[in-house]
Amino acid sequence: MFHRGELVTLTIEQYAFGGRGIAKIPTEEGQFIVFVDNAFPGQQVRAKIDVKRKHHAEAKLIEVLERAPIEEVSSFQEISGAPYIFVPPAAQEAVKLASTLSTFAKISGQRNINDLFDEYIASPSLFYYRNKMEYSFSSIEHHIATGEDIDDAFALGFKRRGTWWKVENLDRPSGLFDEDWEQKLPTLRAFFKSYPVTRLASTKKIWFFQAYYCKKVF
Repeated sequence: MFHRGELVTLTIEQYAFGGRGIAKIPTEEGQFIVFVDNAFPGQQVRAKIDVKRKHHAEAKLIEVLERAPIEEVSSFQEISGAPYIFVPPAAQEAVKLASTLSTFAKISGQRNINDLFDEYIASPSLFYYRNKMEYSFSSIEHHIATGEDIDDAFALGFKRRGTWWKVENLDRPSGLFDEDWEQKLPTLRAFFKSYPVTRLASTKKIWFFQAYYCKKVF
């Protein structure tokens, strides 16, 4: 049905343990299952087939074409490292809890897994909780709004899903890291673009390096 490396459009129907969405495709032999990393039920996605087996495939999420009805788009900028940023925390908790209990029930053989379960302990911080963030520079920018790839650009942000050479500019906070810092990132990008070392580096066809920023935690 599919082959490795193929780009496919899928509708996600269920959630699997480990952060994978499940797409089901009817065939003469029954349903063919595709597990898509970081996809959520209700979404229509474009994904790249990574592993192909007889009755199932595994795929990497490339982009969300249509959001799930439950998603609430906010002022945060969606990045590859936060695929559920628009999914309400209560909805995330529900599907993660259900998939976790189902997995433990299968492994343990316990039929009364819900009775044995104690409680779900959520993180005390839902946003701005990371104390380290990695940003990438590239001369190939993937423009989020248009989907266009721009050569000889100066991009500072996060790698485009499915690539290591394209970067999407971070123009507003992602919701993961320090809000004040990420609001200043466009200004920092302009500074680096004018800096002599980066001007020299950008004359090459492709240049790429990474920057780290850490918050000190007491």
